[in-house]
Amino acid sequence: MYSLYNAKLMDLIPPNLRDDPDMKAASQMEDKAFFLLMDKVRKVLILPNLDELDDNTLDHLAWQMNVDFYEMDLPIDKKVGLIQNAILFKIRKGTAGAVEDILSVVFDKSSVKEWFEYDGEPYMFKITTTDFVSEGKYQSLKTVMNTVKNTRSHLESFIIERTKTTNLYFLAGTHRVKKRVINPAS
Repeated sequence: MYSLYNAKLMDLIPPNLRDDPDMKAASQMEDKAFFLLMDKVRKVLILPNLDELDDNTLDHLAWQMNVDFYEMDLPIDKKVGLIQNAILFKIRKGTAGAVEDILSVVFDKSSVKEWFEYDGEPYMFKITTTDFVSEGKYQSLKTVMNTVKNTRSHLESFIIERTKTTNLYFLAGTHRVKKRVINPAS
């Protein structure tokens, strides 16, 4: 199977011209120039190769694309996820799906419930997550939330669920007391 990066011109020439020495020489010469060009093209294609970029390049790319909720101290996989989905986030801005998309990149497990899903006040929503959220991260999340949600909706609550598994031991017993009164001998 040929791809753009490994196809040779000789493979594309009709069979009756493959034995011509001039055609062989010309195709070999063009192959060298073409492969040099393809190496340069491979370096120019940034978005398909985000996993191979360093932190500094990712930071500059995020700034250029105006990526929402991008912070320089995020792990590389979170940075790549935000940059890859930046255009999708911009397209879906103003929807509950946009809020869920941002949350899915930033938090491992989170959900958004709109007011009609939990019988709340109109145009309110709740966010639930199991990840730890610091005060600074919460404030930046609120800022991003205000940029991606629609204007009429408001965050009612931000719920952090914690589960802890412990062993509980129960003991049950009975104790019987019999009361005897001994009077002094008369």
